[in-house]
Amino acid sequence: MAEYMLNIPENSTEFNYDGSSVLVHVKQLHKCTKQIGKGYFGEVYSFTIDDPCVIHMAVKNTSILYICMELMATSVATFYQAMHQLPELPPDKLELFVRRCAYNVTRGLDYLKSKNIVHRDIKPVNILINKNGEVKLCDFGICGNLSDTELDFDDFVGTAMYLPPKPEKCAIQDDMWALGITLIEIIEGKHPFDSYKSDGVDPITATWEPKVPTTVSNDARAFILQLLKKEANERPRSYMDIIKHSFVCNMTAIPSSDEIDFIRHVINETNK
Repeated sequence: MAEYMLNIPENSTEFNYDGSSVLVHVKQLHKCTKQIGKGYFGEVYSFTIDDPCVIHMAVKNTSILYICMELMATSVATFYQAMHQLPELPPDKLELFVRRCAYNVTRGLDYLKSKNIVHRDIKPVNILINKNGEVKLCDFGICGNLSDTELDFDDFVGTAMYLPPKPEKCAIQDDMWALGITLIEIIEGKHPFDSYKSDGVDPITATWEPKVPTTVSNDARAFILQLLKKEANERPRSYMDIIKHSFVCNMTAIPSSDEIDFIRHVINETNK
């Protein structure tokens, strides 16, 4: 990955934002409201700030780098659990949400590919959603550089339950497999391997035959099954090939009012 040298400011700094220099007052970062998470690389806080540039990045001192970004409502993992607990889950609403996730994640992966980046850890907890119905990728901790369609290094990383039977250097197709597993998980409300008893994931994927629940359309099942071909060279060759599939080709970047209403309803359920 690219390396960046930063001059660490004490009180404020300037960033070039949309063609203009914007002053960032670093002390405003003290206006944290609460800690909302903690991981291997650091802690996550929610806070409010009125400087338009701070949503990107700001530096506090010589030892701490603050990366500031949009606060999303919840993860798809939490969302689908609440969705399946609804007293009634209309099949058309379920399928529309699956379509939204498939479309947005694929567009996100295609964008990363255009920047020579591969995600390598697609799963529901790494997909976030907000109350505007926007679905976005997160957690780029194990991303890799791409050289054409092959990784610049030989290691295979990711979450075992989302890795294909035969991981390839061509990790684009590995992310496609992980997306297929993720979509089945959303539809079923659980990971497809949850009911399997095995000494490890490899024996499962070696014998597992992908089956998509009949609660979604034939078009949805065909879309997901093309992502779950056991041989990497049988999966789509590019993300644009996926986006052209009839299941997602008519999706728009802006969710419909019906989508937003349903998503907000489920998100409200996650907060109860």
